[in-house]
Amino acid sequence: MQERPCTEPTTLSFIQSTFIVSSIRSLRSFNMLLSASLIAGVLSLAAKVTADANVGTLGFAVGATNPDGTCKSTDDYVNDFNVLKDYTSLIRTYSMSDCYTLANILPALESTGMTAILGIWAGPGSTYETSFQYELGNLTTYATQYSSAFTSNVVGITVGSEVLYRGDLTPDELVSRIKEVKTTASGVGYSGMVGTADSWNMWTNSSNNAVIEAVDLILTNAFPYWQSIGIDSAGSSFFNSISSALASIQSVNANAKFYVGETGWPTEGTTLGSAVPSVDNAQQFWKEGVCAMREWGVDVFVFEAFDEPDKASATSDGGVSSDVESHWGVFTSDFSKKFSLDC
Repeated sequence: MQERPCTEPTTLSFIQSTFIVSSIRSLRSFNMLLSASLIAGVLSLAAKVTADANVGTLGFAVGATNPDGTCKSTDDYVNDFNVLKDYTSLIRTYSMSDCYTLANILPALESTGMTAILGIWAGPGSTYETSFQYELGNLTTYATQYSSAFTSNVVGITVGSEVLYRGDLTPDELVSRIKEVKTTASGVGYSGMVGTADSWNMWTNSSNNAVIEAVDLILTNAFPYWQSIGIDSAGSSFFNSISSALASIQSVNANAKFYVGETGWPTEGTTLGSAVPSVDNAQQFWKEGVCAMREWGVDVFVFEAFDEPDKASATSDGGVSSDVESHWGVFTSDFSKKFSLDC
């Protein structure tokens, strides 16, 4: 996860919407005042909601290392999943080769019945190109070795994580890598979705439309904390960012499967502007951000499942160093739940 842009979307595209009754119900769930512009964004989300108005799926991002920094084994992933399976059957990762994630996670997925969107790390330059090819090599090797799990328990693959936001790849370079992953995955019998994950404001930038056109799924990240937004405005800010991104995505590729790829609130660490990390604030954002978005039928990945104490500090776009990176989990690193996950 990277720091997020501090700007707010100023305009929101309209998509023909239905479910007005559902809209009113969901608006009430925020328990906050909404501006006319935000309501416009809310209505654009209604195009995402299916006719039966199902609640969106909850998923969690899961790291590849233990609290002491050692690589997770298959047994470690099984332990993670046994904690999470009371709340979800869906997780996401970021790399296939880091800590031999794919080799260790596929047997754990199969034995627990969990499903996953698996990440492939992608970045700039010759060093990263070598790493990317190593990722593809792991995909080929372990998708073949654990073919049953790969075809049954893997529901999607993301290529890169916020590479457009960081400027690691151009849109054309990312599209090329997405196509290469599709070809490689198809060669080992995978016929599922392939896409990418990036910050919400990358999808409102038309210069990235070629990426939107190339994907089967698209994950959109939004963190009010990194925008220095106070908790009482965080839910509306989150809704505004996601609805703006979704409207742009659907105008380019209405068939792309949409997820909130990362969101959450840190429970400890540096105050950033009006954004104060605390368990109480994380609970409030869970209700007013995560639960409210899911009520719209939008699938949401929370960042993240478990605290990662070995993570270093991050720096905001405004140059402020923040030590929240080890405190994003809804569970502590020893599996203690920090707050109620009920909606």
